[in-house]
Amino acid sequence: MHTDARLLINFIKPHKSLAKDTIARWVRTMLCMSGVDISKFSAGSVQPAAASKAGVAAVPVACIMAKVGWSKESTFAKNYNKNIVAASDLFQDAMLE
Repeated sequence: MHTDARLLINFIKPHKSLAKDTIARWVRTMLCMSGVDISKFSAGSVQPAAASKAGVAAVPVACIMAKVGWSKESTFAKNYNKNIVAASDLFQDAMLE
């Protein structure tokens, strides 16, 4: 039985587990493609970025709170309601359409 219990492994030989930097780069790329300003949010801040993006998309705060398990609206207002609008990039917009 394998002692390495890594969730993600490389599909290119020698099939070692993926480095945390690789996974962080993927997360940053997806945040950027979602319109999140990655100069303000890191790979470790997916929940704040997602909650902020939902708020910008006019998702009711009660719905956001229910999905992430918060009990106080002030938690969202204080810690998660961040400005996440990224600068428009014509090339990026064209590629994502």
